[in-house]
Amino acid sequence: MSESFLSSDEYDENAHSLYNEGRYDEALDLLRVGVTLYPHAVELHVGMAYAYLAREEYAWARRSFDRAVARDPDHEDALAGLGETLLKFGQQEQALKCFDHVLELGFREDHDLVLQKVSPHLLRVGLGLVDLVDRHDHRHFGRLCVGDRLDRLRHH
Repeated sequence: MSESFLSSDEYDENAHSLYNEGRYDEALDLLRVGVTLYPHAVELHVGMAYAYLAREEYAWARRSFDRAVARDPDHEDALAGLGETLLKFGQQEQALKCFDHVLELGFREDHDLVLQKVSPHLLRVGLGLVDLVDRHDHRHFGRLCVGDRLDRLRHH
């Protein structure tokens, strides 16, 4: 099938497969074509950003995450990735704002998603979810039954 007949979702899925195989250059090439055809497809910008991140091209990753968030300010993957990228540039406060926004969007509905999206980025720079919890409304954490997880994060 010719690439020109692929939907934005198909570009995203094919690029995701390439990314998972560690073929970041090919994934980026495919995503660039997809973004040219579907400039408003947030998932394609997010995919590009994560491919750039994997290649440690942080400035390009940030640009792609910024474009994704500009198109959808509530996109959890884009916000989490932007937060991670901001941490790479030493912009901790801005990064924590992104992570706070992810918590505001999805913590009550999908605790595991937020723990998977936010805590790995924080742990990579030595913070941890507890640091974000300390900044956030504690009432929501009492209902989560994640006390043992948070204690483990505190001690890592």
